[in-house]
Amino acid sequence: MKPVVIKKTWKTVPIELMNTGLAVFGGLYLMFAYWGNMVVFILSLIYLLIVTVIAFYVIISLRLYSHITIKTEGLIVDNKEFYPWENIESYFVEESSYTYFSADTGHGTASEKTLVVRLKDEHSLRLPLAQLNKKPGQIIELLDELRYVRIEFKQKKHT
Repeated sequence: MKPVVIKKTWKTVPIELMNTGLAVFGGLYLMFAYWGNMVVFILSLIYLLIVTVIAFYVIISLRLYSHITIKTEGLIVDNKEFYPWENIESYFVEESSYTYFSADTGHGTASEKTLVVRLKDEHSLRLPLAQLNKKPGQIIELLDELRYVRIEFKQKKHT
């Protein structure tokens, strides 16, 4: 079965582009408002270059790399760490909620979902599930499905 790659979602790109546009607009304003001043012009140009590089990195580069890769052999996290199914004891989604105070809206509550992967050596991985291209329930289903394929494959191999 093909590996499943879970990446950061593209849904937040419009907000990130708007933030970048505001930052670029500020730099352009300084650049043209103080047109005769060469120091301000050069500093604004450097500022615009830095903002553009950071925006490119945040908007494009962070979405090109996989956050979680689920294979029949195991789990790969951030294209670095490999955890075979034999070392994974259990996995589940943990939801933690907290209250906050805002001057605009008053008190509120927010929640955060985390994928917890318990390993057999008594360690655990905690992977934040915010802003991914799959929902937490879908990730658990994919983990179950690919782990089951691995178990089925091992049983066929031994018979």
